[in-house]
Amino acid sequence: MAIGTARCLAAALAFAVLLLPDPSQNAYAQERESLLSWRSEDGKNSLRSIGRISYDFADYHNDAKNLGTGNQVTAARLGMRGTLNRDWGFFFQYDFKGRFSGDRESQLRYAVLSYSGLERFVFAVGQTGEPFGLRAFRSVGIATFMESGLPFAFAPPTHLGATVSYRGTGWGIHGGLFGKTVGNNNHDEGRGGSVRLFAAPVNTAERVVHLGAALAYRDPDSDSVRIRARPESAVTDVRLVDTGTISRVKDTHTLGLETAVVYGSLSIQGEQMFYAVKRDLGVSDYVFRGNYLSVSYFITGESRRYNDATGVFRSVRIKNKTTGAFEMALRYSTINLNDGSQQGGSEADITLGLNWYLTPNFRAMFNRIWVASERQGVRDNPRIAQVRFQLDF
Repeated sequence: MAIGTARCLAAALAFAVLLLPDPSQNAYAQERESLLSWRSEDGKNSLRSIGRISYDFADYHNDAKNLGTGNQVTAARLGMRGTLNRDWGFFFQYDFKGRFSGDRESQLRYAVLSYSGLERFVFAVGQTGEPFGLRAFRSVGIATFMESGLPFAFAPPTHLGATVSYRGTGWGIHGGLFGKTVGNNNHDEGRGGSVRLFAAPVNTAERVVHLGAALAYRDPDSDSVRIRARPESAVTDVRLVDTGTISRVKDTHTLGLETAVVYGSLSIQGEQMFYAVKRDLGVSDYVFRGNYLSVSYFITGESRRYNDATGVFRSVRIKNKTTGAFEMALRYSTINLNDGSQQGGSEADITLGLNWYLTPNFRAMFNRIWVASERQGVRDNPRIAQVRFQLDF
């Protein structure tokens, strides 16, 4: 094992002692424990606290650029969710990460009010993630890898908007119209919309076949866009691929295709994304693309759980309360920001992952990443070792 990787693991394991839950407590409930929860006697009203704290240690074997080496808080979120008179729901979450990392101010992440009084329909307004891809509906916190794959640089971020979703039998559709991002002054205050359609022709306890497609449209007020991606590591601010600011933009269109298969403890998942930039007459349009394919396997016998109401995966049910659940994973992910006169670069990452789900609330993650990138004739192929400790409640 490389010396840098060993240092990263040693520091991370020492830090883990501070986060490990007390085994004398009832930490092994089948669902995540909440610090605060309440439900009325008739079951129509409820309230529970939610939050996430994660801390990353990263060691970089640099090539052309210096990615740095360090550790930082990568998530510090606190919020509430609940129901009112059964049919009304709310979800609120504030992000305090900026107070620890210093890279931005603390800000509102989610603030959503929903109504589900009509059968199979859910209406919502507020700031929420746009329906796009298998990480939609705030599922990133239970993702197999520490960071989303490279093509998610194309996915729309959190926006203020109004959405409607419909749940059929074995399928669903979710769409909405969106504006600016509240609390983020650096984000363009444009307008757009997105829609996602998914189907699960097979959906049993340990067998799932998922198919999906999503389309997002955006009209930026600044008439400009910029696409760039970190090398699947949150500690570094360096981007190895970057279009820079693309000016004279009329609108953008993003297409996503997704598929996933679960067969017992084995899971295979992949997505393909295309990002089209339409510009004014007389200047070139651009089309960028990316994809990933991942495979994971629970060596302790668990199986990924599927939520057929939203078309994404749920938290893991741990079988062995003493040892927890162990998952091995491998992912290949690419992004290409080259098209005509725009040479933002291309990158391909191979990530080896190991996850330890000690309780429904706590897990440790290890990712080893091999990066191969090229931008305007300059190759940069660093290697990354990183560890994350994550607590959800």
